[in-house]
Amino acid sequence: MRILVAVLCLAVASCGFRLRGTAEVPFSTVYLPSATGGIALDLKRNIQAGTNAKVVDDPKQAEAVLRTMPAPTRMSPEDVRAMIEQFASLAAVIGSADPADKAEIYQGLNLMLTYRPTTQTVRAEARLAVDSHGVMVRVRGGT
Repeated sequence: MRILVAVLCLAVASCGFRLRGTAEVPFSTVYLPSATGGIALDLKRNIQAGTNAKVVDDPKQAEAVLRTMPAPTRMSPEDVRAMIEQFASLAAVIGSADPADKAEIYQGLNLMLTYRPTTQTVRAEARLAVDSHGVMVRVRGGT
């Protein structure tokens, strides 16, 4: 039995296996508000166990403060209609803009328009990037 354990230890050691250790984060102390239960408590435990950072109870002692965002709320039908009207007026402004200004607007929105003369259609391609305009969200349903 001892020989089997020794062989297994030798095999594991020779294959390059090692424990993960802790992750290095760019701060040594972090404050988590309301870390007394739920996901915040789980996050606190994971930070303490898996990083080089220490979770502190006073935000004044912390190099970093982790804040949570409230869950997004659904827009009312009136809000949706108002937004569509705003986009319609914006579309009118863009439609009458100088072509160079339009190109700059489309580039800023990560939007690529390709005209297909054979079918007389325009293909619009939006290149979504997390870092370009904030938080990415998923749309539900068949859109």
